[in-house]
Amino acid sequence: MEEPIKTTEFNSALASLMRLHELLIDCNNCRRQCYTPNPSPASLKLWKITIEAIYSEIYPKTTAEQRKVINELFIKCNQYKELVYTKKINGEINNYINIKNFLALYNTLDLIEKELRTIADKKGMLIPEGGDRFGR
Repeated sequence: MEEPIKTTEFNSALASLMRLHELLIDCNNCRRQCYTPNPSPASLKLWKITIEAIYSEIYPKTTAEQRKVINELFIKCNQYKELVYTKKINGEINNYINIKNFLALYNTLDLIEKELRTIADKKGMLIPEGGDRFGR
């Protein structure tokens, strides 16, 4: 008969670091999708969802002041809902990116991500660079 798997603080912390690491990789991928010749508003929405997941992971390590700043930036994101507009040209309906809102949302998400990365770094929550997950 097998013994039940024991969850320790170390295993829990390592799992949290790995989740955060994967989310940060996802952020990099979302950001790159915004640089394509035909950027998609969906990439910004996915980036925002990923940043929200990062915030959930590091929330317990944030101060009240940091939370206030980050929450204000998330509120600012909601101002840029109109990312696409429709225009009828020669009888055809075309969708266009509202570049002003797209860039404003991109810049706001960039600020939030940098703030979260800084907090995670200061709290020792980032996996060190190197050959393996222990930085060797």
